[in-house]
Amino acid sequence: MISQRIARICELHGDDLAGFLAGTDAAVLLDRVVGVVRAGGSPGEGDLDALDDALAALGVDAGTGGTRGFEPVPGLGGGHPVIEFWACPTGACDRRVWRAGEVCTLLDRPMRVLRLTT
Repeated sequence: MISQRIARICELHGDDLAGFLAGTDAAVLLDRVVGVVRAGGSPGEGDLDALDDALAALGVDAGTGGTRGFEPVPGLGGGHPVIEFWACPTGACDRRVWRAGEVCTLLDRPMRVLRLTT
């Protein structure tokens, strides 16, 4: 899913990926993908695949493999808790964080709060 792949790039970008890649072919691909997202578009699978390959050649895992398990929060009881998290400001990707104040490094905008109730 493209939105998951963009989320992974967003996470990596926050770790100064652009600085690490400076002067490499991967930097050109990263700039292209980030430019498309910043313009409100969705990068193509081909560009994302090429970026994954270029990053892998440099030892950076940019793939979206792996899964996360869910564990219930102890002590919530039987009520209807509100779960609050922050998400991509435009919905371009699937990135979710659990703390306030996070900024989308691709768009340079604050993450938007989302609330779920059970």
